[in-house]
Order: sequence, then C-alpha cells, then structure tokens
Amino acid sequence: MQFVYFIERQPKHHVLRGASVLLVLCGLADVVTPWQYTLLGFYCALVFVVAMHYPLRFSAGFTGVVTLVVMFAELDNIEIRGIGGYLWLEINRFSGLLFAAGCGVSLRNSRDEALRRLQAMERNRELEREIVRAAELEQMRISQELHDGVCQTLAALDCATSCLRIDLQSEGSSRSEQAGEIQKGISSVTLEARNLARGVYPPALDTGSLSVTLSGLVKSMNALGRDEIVFAANDDVVIEDPAVAVHLYRITQEALGNALRHANATRVSVTMERMNRQLRITVADNGCGSGIQSKPDGIGLRTMRYRANLIGATLEMESLPAGGTVIRCTLLL
Repeated sequence: MQFVYFIERQPKHHVLRGASVLLVLCGLADVVTPWQYTLLGFYCALVFVVAMHYPLRFSAGFTGVVTLVVMFAELDNIEIRGIGGYLWLEINRFSGLLFAAGCGVSLRNSRDEALRRLQAMERNRELEREIVRAAELEQMRISQELHDGVCQTLAALDCATSCLRIDLQSEGSSRSEQAGEIQKGISSVTLEARNLARGVYPPALDTGSLSVTLSGLVKSMNALGRDEIVFAANDDVVIEDPAVAVHLYRITQEALGNALRHANATRVSVTMERMNRQLRITVADNGCGSGIQSKPDGIGLRTMRYRANLIGATLEMESLPAGGTVIRCTLLL
C-alpha cells in the first residue's frame, strides 16, 4: 500500500514518462527472453500505474500501445504455436491488460470520490462551526443589550422607586409600604435580568479562565434555585481558544440545567480536573434521573455531544447504582 500511495503522489507527466521508458525496457527484455517465460505481470503493472493517473480513454490507448509492444516482442511464438495460437494468446493478454487498466481507473475513481466526500465533510464541518460561531456572537450581542439596556433601565427604576418610597415615608403616607413592595419586585427582576445576561454570554469567558466562568455559573444558578450546587477545581485552567471555552461552558450549563429541571436532586456537584494533558468536567447529581436519561436521544444530549465533537472532546453519561447521573466531558489539551 505504501508503494501505491507513493505512486499516487507523483505528477502525471512523470508517471507517463517513467512508464514509457519501462515499457521500452520490458519490450527489449521480452525480445531476448525465451518463449517459455512471460513478462505479462510487468506490462500489467505499467498499465495499472498509468490508469491510476489518467482517464479511461487515455488508459485504453496506452493499453493498446502496450499490446502492440507485446505482440512485436513475442513474434517468435508464431513458429511454435502457429498464427492461430499466437493471436489467441495475444487476445488473452490484451484482456488481462484491459483488466489491469480497469482496476487502475476504478482505484483512481474511488480515491477521487473519497477525496470529494472528505472535502464535502470538511466544508460541512466548517459551515457548522460558522453557524455555531454566529449563534455565539448573537448571544453575546443579546447579552450586551440586556446588560446595557434592560438592566440599566431597571436599575434606574429601582433607584426612582426607592426615592419615591423615602418621600412617601417622610410624608407619612400609607402607600410607602406599597412603594417598598414595588421596589423589591423591581430589584428581583433586575437581578434576574442580570443573571440572564450572564447566562446568555458570561463576561468571565472573555478572560479565558474556565474555572472562574464555571464558578460564576454555579453561583448564579444557586441564587436562582433551591438546589445546592457545589463547584471544585484542582487548577485554574485558562483556555486559549475562546470557542473551546464557550463550548465547554455550554456543555456544563446544559448538564446543570437538566439536573435541576428533571432529576429532582438535592445536591449537584461540578468538578473540573486537569490530569496530565486532559481536562475533565464532571456534573454529578443525587437525583432520580435526568431528562437525558428518559430521552437519551433528546435535543439536550445531542447538543452536548455535538459541541463536544466540534472541539474534539468525549462526552460520557453514567447512571449511578445508588441513584443520580454523572456526565463527564473530557478534552485533550
């Protein structure tokens, strides 16, 4: 196979020139070789190599030239086999040469088709990366607009409501308590909007520190829910490629969301470990089963696997005998 790969990489004109020289040498050797011996294997090899680089019509023409050389080199067979036997032998040899040419052309076509498929897969993969990248940029834009627009407006309303409550209290109005309740509601919505903005695109991702980002994710989810989520990391891992950091963050976010929404867990742990040249993120809960377990082909698991595949990571899911689910994402650094 190494020889075939070596021949495939050679320029077409070099192959044709070399095959022509070898054809002449084989013809001369066939002339001086006794009739009991044949060099058909060498002729077939020359035809096969040429057919690997040229289309069928050219390969058939070269096969015809080789056949003429063989017929000329083996004219001494006429005296032994007679004209009929000689022609029958040459027809058989021509058929063998055509078969060798067909094998070479088939191999070339298969190679070209495999190359086209590989290029198409690479194009599709690049398009998928562009789509994901565009989605992340759009999420970043939405996050920025939430932070700079909605959150700032809510903060201003919170401040105005606080001033109104103070004024009403100074006037001894009974509506000061109502203004206080309105202020609490606005403060709660402001916090929720800020957490939402961070969830759409966390600012910590810009620093590249994945441990800081995941720690912030855990804190924000603890603030929104009643479940206990803990985070532990044995190293402060900095991801140089922002796209990789985003995918790892989204995988962790999706795993946490499934555990909180479907597993009925009271405790969820997020662990990030650096081991030699591997980075492993583990999300484990003590629940009764997540949405991923009930729907192993659901969109959540498919999304996580898709993201893991884009960055060359592996994703594993395990159900614990004592209850709960463990999701591991392992990336080679």
